[in-house]
Amino acid sequence: MTLATGCFASFLVSFSLAEWAQSQPTCLASWKDITAAHVHDIHPGPVIIDEPPPAPALPQPKQSTTARRWWMKADPRKAAQRRISRELEDLWLDPPAYCRPGPEPVTDLLHWEVIIDGPPGTPYAGGTFPVDVWYPNEYPFQPPKLTFKTKVYHPNIDDEGQMVVDVLHGYWLAGFTIHRLLLGFVSILYDPLLDYPINDDIAEQYENEYELYEKEAREWTRRYSSTPIASHWLPKAMRTPPAVPHIPATAERREESRSLHLRLLLLR
Repeated sequence: MTLATGCFASFLVSFSLAEWAQSQPTCLASWKDITAAHVHDIHPGPVIIDEPPPAPALPQPKQSTTARRWWMKADPRKAAQRRISRELEDLWLDPPAYCRPGPEPVTDLLHWEVIIDGPPGTPYAGGTFPVDVWYPNEYPFQPPKLTFKTKVYHPNIDDEGQMVVDVLHGYWLAGFTIHRLLLGFVSILYDPLLDYPINDDIAEQYENEYELYEKEAREWTRRYSSTPIASHWLPKAMRTPPAVPHIPATAERREESRSLHLRLLLLR
């Protein structure tokens, strides 16, 4: 009887433990779930479990701007000298008409001299005109400065020897070269730009009293620019002057132009 009673008591204890285990959270519940349930019993409402703060981000190294700003550190003077060196080599391999090197070798690429021989058919024929060439450090974005070193009687050349050329006054482009600029100077010696005169008196004389203008220009050429100047030729320079088509004298061209204008008026 005692044995049977003890077995029955053990059975009841085991059955009670089984029911209690089914009514409790499973053993797979995490510590957070148990903690949340405990907190919820004490403080009803939404429960927020503080997460550990994220690790601070490591400071990122600054990106170098050297590759993007290399041109800002480049020496503009050296860049200009490289450009001028190439232009000089090309200039004397194929020189402009009536232009040749100066009497001294080029020792400073930013400052040298060129000689313009007076074009035939103009009051400047037979004259030798040395021209000073000076480049700014910003070349080719800024134009060079060309100055006649002798006095020239011309509507577009002032007392300091500076000539008015359209490409030097608001129309300069980085693609222009000294070759093109010298061609413009020779062209203006042939035909002055009367729309942009520096000497108004000479321009008026050119238009209304051309014979007097031509006489005065020839006298200035003989007085100030008749001294011959020998050039310092480079080894690869082209010493033979380029072929230039014959251009009639300025007075003859003016007379032909005036006759053509009259004929056109009569046709109207």
